[in-house]
Amino acid sequence: MQNHLPRFRPSPSAGALTVALAMALTACGQSDTATPASAAPSSASEAALQMPAEAQRAVQDANNLSAPVPVMDLDPLLTPEDASRITGLPSEQAQRNRLSKPINSLHYAWESSRKRELPSGLKLPVEDAVQLFQPAVRVRTSEAIFRKQHLQEADPAAVERALQGLRGSKRYQAMAQDQQQMAERMLLGAIKRPPMIEVGGIGQVAAWDGPSNTLYVLNDGYVFAAMADLSNDSEKNRDVAVALARQALDRL
Repeated sequence: MQNHLPRFRPSPSAGALTVALAMALTACGQSDTATPASAAPSSASEAALQMPAEAQRAVQDANNLSAPVPVMDLDPLLTPEDASRITGLPSEQAQRNRLSKPINSLHYAWESSRKRELPSGLKLPVEDAVQLFQPAVRVRTSEAIFRKQHLQEADPAAVERALQGLRGSKRYQAMAQDQQQMAERMLLGAIKRPPMIEVGGIGQVAAWDGPSNTLYVLNDGYVFAAMADLSNDSEKNRDVAVALARQALDRL
């Protein structure tokens, strides 16, 4: 059975990002005139109410990020009969694979006659497959962070910092030159890939990654994903992934 690996883009700490955003927005919302002593807030709650609305939302996001992320019970979200109905493939021929580590995943696969051509020109057989999964690192996130991670171009300064961090690591420095070059290419490839495509009407926000045939969905502050690899046509795969995600949301 083939492994369908999710795509992730390295990012800064979610909590640090939202707290920094809150501080910046608060600073931007201050006037040039100092607040009179009589108007100074007497409590944290009053202080929060005096912040701009954007800062209040950012602080709320930061607080929510500390809440635990539930481990989704995927089995009732995609039964063999569901997989067959959504894909049009026979349920009795599906190979089911359920994992809890390193990612929480439910995967169905069928034999197919399709082949996929690698950059080298080599063509390899591929199976038809659908999958629901949660990322290996399950952390709370906000819509702003999700959009930054999935729907925006990588910040050149952040790319350079990541590259310098790699080069400064002891493991990198112990590598042979060709291994260092490969490590840099892999890092840049992961960070600088084109942003995903937003898909409306699913969860808080959803992003489609064509190269991996995966739809990432932000729902109630946590992320899950639906993968569909049934065709060499990315749009057809996206439609199936959307159907998988919508069914999962309906049953949560």
